[in-house]
Amino acid sequence: TVVFSLYPNPNNGVFTLEAQSRNNVPLGVQLFNTLGQVIQTFTMTENKRTIDITGYESGIYSLRLSDGTAVITQRIIKQ
Repeated sequence: TVVFSLYPNPNNGVFTLEAQSRNNVPLGVQLFNTLGQVIQTFTMTENKRTIDITGYESGIYSLRLSDGTAVITQRIIKQ
């Protein structure tokens, strides 16, 4: 299971992801644009990360978190 928070949402292109898996394994993170294309992929080894999508247009993005067993998807709104 993954516990996370994403803020601010909506945002201006910079937001913070705080996440931790219950079994403390690194989390795989993928960020998708409005067309479903992957625009960022990274592994969270820390509990907090700032993500910058200011170079992308306004719209609704999807953030997918995976700890190897559970997958969670959260929408992000860039104004």
